[in-house]
Amino acid sequence: MFSDDPNLIIFLVSLFFVGLWGIISGLKNYLFVTKIKNTAVSNVASAAIGLVELAGRASADAPEPGPVSGIPCVYWKVTGEYYYSSGKSGHWDKFYDVTSTKRFYIKDDTGRMRIDPEGGKTNIVSERYQGHIAVYGLLSKEPADMDEKVINYIRSLDREKTAEFMQHEKNLIRVTEYRIADNDPLYVMGSVEPLRDTSGAGPDETLEIRKGDTDKTLYISTASERQVIDKFSSWMHVKIFGGLALCTAVLFGALNLNEPEVQDWGFLIIILFFAGVMVFSLYKASVR
Repeated sequence: MFSDDPNLIIFLVSLFFVGLWGIISGLKNYLFVTKIKNTAVSNVASAAIGLVELAGRASADAPEPGPVSGIPCVYWKVTGEYYYSSGKSGHWDKFYDVTSTKRFYIKDDTGRMRIDPEGGKTNIVSERYQGHIAVYGLLSKEPADMDEKVINYIRSLDREKTAEFMQHEKNLIRVTEYRIADNDPLYVMGSVEPLRDTSGAGPDETLEIRKGDTDKTLYISTASERQVIDKFSSWMHVKIFGGLALCTAVLFGALNLNEPEVQDWGFLIIILFFAGVMVFSLYKASVR
């Protein structure tokens, strides 16, 4: 059997989980792309209860300025990250995350429908700012070189949220504003359901699109349906078959299949393992 060297064992286990992640990630992308292709794009007026795709423009009764950019938005999210370095390596850690809570609308030539974005996944326009805030430009180890829009945003926050930024005044930070601007192109895939919250809804509104209780799909994008398909199709097959190849190589090495007495059992274990992974992944993805 394979070596008792703990470093080798850790290395093989790590490679195995990388391959497993590739398989599961690729299968999820494949099933999502299949779901999109099998669901016809509806217009607002004909959208019935259940899973639908809608394409149109973003709209809101009262668009609000993006917190950093000031661009009129129907939906926004702001994140803050600081760069942590240790020796020659480093990574970004998120320390701040706020999202707008107002519902908004998708509109087309036939009408409009309210969207509840809670729990959904988004692929929307983003703008990133990077630099040092350094006590708003006072003398310090690192001079302030952050965009003035970010400085003004931090100044506008309450004391608690400002303190979250000031904890990293000496770190390199990056702030990202994700947004759906008023009248941006909009693609939505989700469940049309009766309104749960009627606050702010017009008298003629009875339905909204949201993450459903049965089909938990909710995807909101400022890209077109074709672009969404291309995004999820990219590297999909490489992930699946590359992950299978990597996991197979790891199992072959771990089982030391050059020994005749374990060869037949090794092949059987590998076949059963991947059959189980495929079935389980397909089942989990299909019920989400």
